[in-house]
Amino acid sequence: MTASSKVGTTTSSEEINNYLLRDPEVQAFLASRGGRPKVAMVFFDEETERICDELGYELILPPDALRRRLDSKIVTTVLGNEAGGPSVPNVLAEVDAWGTLVRVATGAGLGTDLVVQTPYGDSGKTTFFIKSEADWGSYATDIVGQQAKVMKRINNKAAAVEAVLTRHGTIVGPFMTDLTGYPELTPYKGGWCGNDLCRSRSTSCRRRPPEPRRPPWR
Repeated sequence: MTASSKVGTTTSSEEINNYLLRDPEVQAFLASRGGRPKVAMVFFDEETERICDELGYELILPPDALRRRLDSKIVTTVLGNEAGGPSVPNVLAEVDAWGTLVRVATGAGLGTDLVVQTPYGDSGKTTFFIKSEADWGSYATDIVGQQAKVMKRINNKAAAVEAVLTRHGTIVGPFMTDLTGYPELTPYKGGWCGNDLCRSRSTSCRRRPPEPRRPPWR
């Protein structure tokens, strides 16, 4: 089976990366460069750590357990609250029925036009817009059984800023427009495509949303 056909059948970026790390051609290429390979990738898991340990590669990233904990939308909400950086009005709770959702939301003063997020998942895949029992019925199976972030739906202007902590201080980038909810860039309502736009650094031509590209393995 070729790499391209294997990639076409996988279901996650972690699986793709793990497959490539085990691919003889990739291993031969890394070996040809000499020294101990250093591996950095956006998507990895415990299997990635095992593969790198078996092959003698150095995975130059924090442990998967820490990454997975901080990847939780619930954990980051709690940390933000503790740091004094509150997010959209919300309440954290497990909801098992439409009635429970209404009770929890109205009790927190959020109303019934809501956005509900579950802890893990790609942007947009685990974001649900709910304002009726019919909406709840469409998404209930994806929400029940785990803690959720129940938010008041707002008409916001998306912004993004990135910063890096170093031993010399914190380096902060410019404020950017968060590219969320553009159907040309993501198939999920409310989904972030993975990029931001700094308008002051972009020409008018570059500000147009790019044409969607099909991944090479499809």
